[in-house]
Amino acid sequence: MSTKLGADPLGPLIGGVGFATVFLSSLLGFAPWSLFWLVVAASAGLGFLNSALAVLLEESAYHRFSRTRDVLNLLAAGAIEPVWFHAAHAWWRTIGLVRAVTRRKAEWGTQQRSGFTPTRSR
Repeated sequence: MSTKLGADPLGPLIGGVGFATVFLSSLLGFAPWSLFWLVVAASAGLGFLNSALAVLLEESAYHRFSRTRDVLNLLAAGAIEPVWFHAAHAWWRTIGLVRAVTRRKAEWGTQQRSGFTPTRSR
């Protein structure tokens, strides 16, 4: 639904502006630092909750992981993801949005192909 309305590409921009607003408000003394840390904790906590529920649903439905250690590794990754990957992904999406609005092409560079070689047919 959000993609049809065109709001999906604006998600990282809206989140970044909201986060920057709370940070600057705390920095300038308009809001207490506890509000900033509450926003950070709520964002990371809800991100982890989303990942933990996904692991719970996957494991309860399919039982793919025979070791408890595997599930704990997934939960650890789910705890790290909102702190590191979500912020990096939002930044990359913002760069993509700016490039799309300014109609600049992505710069992938030249790619050297390697791997499979053609085989001769018999």
